Amino acid sequence: SRKVMADNPAAKRSSIGWRPDIDGLRALAVFAVFAFHAFPKLKFLKGGFVGVDVFFVISGFLISSIIYTQLAKGTFSFWDFYSRRIRRIYPVLLTVLAGCLGVGWFYLLADDYMQLGKHIAGGAGFISNIVLFFEKGYFDNESATKPLLHLWSLGIEEQFYIFWPLILWLAWKIRKDALFWVALVIAVISMVMNLYCFKTRPEMDFFLPHTRIWELLAGALLAWGTLNWKEKAGIIKARLGGEKLGHALSLSGFALLAVSIVFMREKGFPGWQAILPVVATVLIVIAGKDAILNRWVLSNRVLVWFGLISYPMYLWHWPLISMKRVISLRTPSAIYCVAAFVVCTVLAWLTTRFIENPLRFGGHGKAKAAGLFLAMAAMGIVGYILFAIGGVPQRFPKGIQTIQKLLTQKFQDKNAGFKTPCYSEFRKDADYKKCQRASEETFQPQKKTILIWGDSQAAAFVPGFRKHFGADFNIVQRTSGGCPAVGRDATPICSKTVSRISDEIKASSPWAVVLSARWGLKEYRDSIGHFKGVIEQLRESGVQRIVVLGPVPDWERSLPKELIFFSREKGIVPVRVNTLDEEKTYTADRRIAQLCQESGVTYISSVSRLCNAEGCQVMEKEGDLQKIFYFDDNHLTNAGAEYLVGQMKDELGFYAGKWEKQP
Repeated sequence: SRKVMADNPAAKRSSIGWRPDIDGLRALAVFAVFAFHAFPKLKFLKGGFVGVDVFFVISGFLISSIIYTQLAKGTFSFWDFYSRRIRRIYPVLLTVLAGCLGVGWFYLLADDYMQLGKHIAGGAGFISNIVLFFEKGYFDNESATKPLLHLWSLGIEEQFYIFWPLILWLAWKIRKDALFWVALVIAVISMVMNLYCFKTRPEMDFFLPHTRIWELLAGALLAWGTLNWKEKAGIIKARLGGEKLGHALSLSGFALLAVSIVFMREKGFPGWQAILPVVATVLIVIAGKDAILNRWVLSNRVLVWFGLISYPMYLWHWPLISMKRVISLRTPSAIYCVAAFVVCTVLAWLTTRFIENPLRFGGHGKAKAAGLFLAMAAMGIVGYILFAIGGVPQRFPKGIQTIQKLLTQKFQDKNAGFKTPCYSEFRKDADYKKCQRASEETFQPQKKTILIWGDSQAAAFVPGFRKHFGADFNIVQRTSGGCPAVGRDATPICSKTVSRISDEIKASSPWAVVLSARWGLKEYRDSIGHFKGVIEQLRESGVQRIVVLGPVPDWERSLPKELIFFSREKGIVPVRVNTLDEEKTYTADRRIAQLCQESGVTYISSVSRLCNAEGCQVMEKEGDLQKIFYFDDNHLTNAGAEYLVGQMKDELGFYAGKWEKQP
């Protein structure tokens, strides 16, 4: 450990003295995060994401101790503080951003490269958490395909450090013993916001700083106590058992941390559960470097070595895992992830040895900080330009460019069913009334009404119904993302939406109702029990014809990207593809067909219209790349909706009666 300390220039600058056990704790934290991302199926590591919370506490402890000490000595300087932060954070971050930029140029498709450009700009400006918060939309790419997703935590830290030194400096000027109480009050307010937002706005609770800074402030409060209550703490420690108390704190902290890693789940986080890893970290740090586990485990030379490169390891690990998924369209194998850990370690050491340390330490500190700041600004500008110009689709052949256009369009342009006030969450009565007014504007009393009710898959069918039946029927759309007609057990908003639509159907008695949804979703399975009740209500409301559309083929990955993958690997774009999610497609198709049979309503299988032994149809004819049927893994394009409804036209039976106009 002495040799490691000698090789660590930061140890000489710390206001609390170098703590090898804290570097060892950093290593455990980065291992936990890596394991969580690389091996998501390991149940005993499902809570590995709490490693980030450990980092928050450690960062608050170390950085605040420096500020407290310098304020007390009268040596604190804003320029010195921010200069050191730049020289600490920027070298590795710039290297990782540049590496992602270079790899992305050769391998990422236009939409992924465009997204990467936006995230590079967000990372360079330390607002990744804010960018990701606003991306949490219904059609947003899944988190696993964002190589810079992990920069959200760096954003929170740096946003905190923009204001925290100023707050402490002002508090010190007003009253020198107020620093502890300032930190405590802000921490309590942040914790209350965390608990409130967890119930009302979980995305905000996770990504935004005001609900997470209490974790950094827990470290700041610990730093204050370590620096200012050393004598009192020594007396209390002696009365409570001396070294035995330190051992007990260390063991308790490790136990809490182990519980967090094994039993925590993302769905219930952060909320009150974040208290466990934070308290665990505080207990381990307060136990002292001579406590039993701190000394014999955390101060181990191997762990300390990994701890000293934990920051670059954290920055490198997720791009290595995520890029593999984006490029190959496959989940990285366990063998790949083990290899990625080795590569990540090597990259982290090389980055630390040859980039970070030379720029962080030594002379010309001001010039280095200024140069790094300008380089980061340039990186941010490059990222934004890539985002603004659409990810440079010209890098690829024309066939791939044609498919890429589908990926980069706004989803409203891919399917007109989403470009209407009647595709909405209907959070407010005003939203629903706006939809009703839009329907009334085109309503013709002499025509019968077909009402399409369901979630986003139902909305995707709308252009097909308008094309094939719009001339002879009123096509009324009532669709809400993630909210099927049976969604009474879903979110409160969905339940209210279902009630609104049900009441409208009772009042207006449309001639026909078409029910459609992504029936195979796990979130819908509890609601399927309401299926027969919904059918009975429709009959009681006077609906003469009820039709249920089966789920469209649900792909394991975004279909346009899958087709590009085929094109690049095999030189063809097939008419049929068989990379389906079996559960969400065939199993769901059979399940809903059975319910419809039991309820005595017409069921039309989308799967049977599009799929055979060779796979499921993805375009009408070979080479018709302008009219691919899907724009993601489960939503039809305009072309797909028009083709599929055309295939169903006869079985829908809307022209079966005497009064209907024959086509």
